[in-house]
Amino acid sequence: MISYLGTGCEGTGYTLAIPNKVRGLRNLFKHPRSYTIKLNPRDDAGLSFLEELRNMSLQSVAQATACATEFIEKFFLNLQFETAFCLACLNLADKIRELGLPMTFPEALQVESNVLEFENPYNLSLALISNSKIVPNTLKAKGKQLFVIMGANKGEKTVFLRSLGIAFIMMQAGLFVPANHFRAPISYGLFTHFRREEDRNLRVGKLEEEELVRMKAIINNIKPRSLLLLNESFSSTNEYEAFEIAYQIIRALLENHVTVFYVTHLYDFASRFKDSREALFLESERRENGERTFRIIESRPTFTSYALELYKRIFNV
Repeated sequence: MISYLGTGCEGTGYTLAIPNKVRGLRNLFKHPRSYTIKLNPRDDAGLSFLEELRNMSLQSVAQATACATEFIEKFFLNLQFETAFCLACLNLADKIRELGLPMTFPEALQVESNVLEFENPYNLSLALISNSKIVPNTLKAKGKQLFVIMGANKGEKTVFLRSLGIAFIMMQAGLFVPANHFRAPISYGLFTHFRREEDRNLRVGKLEEEELVRMKAIINNIKPRSLLLLNESFSSTNEYEAFEIAYQIIRALLENHVTVFYVTHLYDFASRFKDSREALFLESERRENGERTFRIIESRPTFTSYALELYKRIFNV
């Protein structure tokens, strides 16, 4: 079946053609078979029967034509979407160069790899809006599954977590990443569980309807060799209950080879993993005078987040 484009780029001039299955010299002497049916001009029943045969044949051809048209239409729609995505990536790269921000193509490792290295990742969305200065952060880890991020309040721990999430997503999509260097394994899925603001429409407690329901959805869909980013999860309850919930869930995830980044102030939770070889502890750097450098450095679990410093500075007490 062949055709050509007519007015409005619509298909027209459809013609049935016999597939050429004979190749070589035999094709020169091969002639398609043809049949002729002659009817008496007064044979109305025979004419009606031939008309039914013709309609039956055209029905199958029409269905094949419709399927082919739908397939071609979907192909061009997908091509339009993918072309738009590529153009958006090019525009994003031009904007990053215009702002003078670093970017690099990551080294994507096999999913079984336990190596994670990066240098100066940054929150791309924040950088595009505010053109903020990049705070250098460097990490080299091998054989680690749990990354616990603690430390001083207002130390940009959440910004650091988001920058990693953006980098992982862009690497998974085959793009450049906002960093000077990025080397990490491919994940079967990337999941996030960030603390949300209070919702007055909740019918029950925030822990039950908001945090645990979202966590259950993640647990039901996550697979081994996936990545989970947690930002102060389970903070809507007291510290003892939050520690128990977080420990049970994350312990099960680690046993199923899920990599977890967890921003938390739960010291009891962190101390439970302080001697674990699969855990690495990070904290937002704080100088002796209380100044926040907004750098994330390797450390040990810290008991305080220095909230009193913020209280005294804001209320001048």
